[in-house]
Amino acid sequence: MALGSGLLNFLGGSSAGDKRGCFGDVNSKILDISAVCHEHRSLEVSQGERVFFSLKDMRSQDSEKIESMGSPCTLHQVDVDTVLLLRVWASWDDTPNRGPEISSSDLRNVGELRIPLDRLVCHCQSMLYQTWLTLDAPSHTQASAGYSDEITNLEQKIADGAEQLLRPRVCLSICKTADLGASGKLLLSPDADPDARERQWGPLLRSQQQHAIMSTAMHTQSLQGDDSSDAAARLQELRNRVKTQTKDIEDVQRELQETEDRLATTRGPPHRNRDCAGDRSVPEGPGGTVAKEAQLEQLRAANAKQKAQIETLRVEVENVRQEANSKIDGANERIRSLRRERDEHQANADRATEEAKQLTQQTEELADETRQLEEHKRALLRIVDELHQTCETAGLQASRRSIDSITANFSRPT
Repeated sequence: MALGSGLLNFLGGSSAGDKRGCFGDVNSKILDISAVCHEHRSLEVSQGERVFFSLKDMRSQDSEKIESMGSPCTLHQVDVDTVLLLRVWASWDDTPNRGPEISSSDLRNVGELRIPLDRLVCHCQSMLYQTWLTLDAPSHTQASAGYSDEITNLEQKIADGAEQLLRPRVCLSICKTADLGASGKLLLSPDADPDARERQWGPLLRSQQQHAIMSTAMHTQSLQGDDSSDAAARLQELRNRVKTQTKDIEDVQRELQETEDRLATTRGPPHRNRDCAGDRSVPEGPGGTVAKEAQLEQLRAANAKQKAQIETLRVEVENVRQEANSKIDGANERIRSLRRERDEHQANADRATEEAKQLTQQTEELADETRQLEEHKRALLRIVDELHQTCETAGLQASRRSIDSITANFSRPT
């Protein structure tokens, strides 16, 4: 609980248990949320169907909005204690109904996901950046604003998004609308101010770790004849590394919070002493002044040292951010390369299957022709035998030689 409170204070919260400060103004109970669905995988979509996604505030029945993949979907005046319903749709139309009432005749629901904002704040640093999450099966009942841990385990959805490659899933970004760029896209810029980079490096690092796990899993599947126990060991090692990095993140955030607390504590006593002195209106002696000046000098030295530590941590954060971006790009390139190889192998397999079908058909046709020739041969042999018997009956011995020459070209059926 102490760590969670420290994280909330570090991310902008006013006190322990206050979740609104993480997303925006501590005095504001509502905010604007934007989501971008970048990609989808393993959905039951027919060739030629377009894929869309919608976002809805579960506390507002008429708040659902639908957008195409890659475009931001924004909800206004959203309470931080609500649950967001994200649904993925398939449609034959290029521009389906985008009104408050989505027509089921135009769109077909192929998956959905419930995202509680309080968990997004407390467990994901108030942002998802290009993160894969698994989808639940479409629900045909009216969903309520309540939820249980079994249904909306956001952390498990994120973990399954990197490991369950064959399950329906989407690559999702969620943030405050104010964090979107001028182009309407969520792009973490290296030119951002230090406070923004500190808020965003956690979601960026989580995305990099997830893409590294996905790349390893896809590479393991593509290897032919690879030992399954070795692959499982490598995957477990990668998971342990991700857990270690996550713990390091929490340690750095806790250290930053403790530094802020120490700074706030060291700034407090001088103000209180001045206030008390003003109330008493009693001048202090020379000894007290010298002691306070020495104490003030010590506080200034401690403050300078802590500022240097903070600057060092910021440099380390910037280095980690740049490394994470490069690793994400590399992982995406490997994923695209593996997809191309998979498509080529699939095309080769399809061609081989088609050729096998053609060869089977030709074999059947040749077998039919062979059977017909056998039948013709037996019919000719019967005719020759009848001619031979007729010649013998009539006493035509001179025709024996010609008949033998005819039958010699045929093998008698056994």
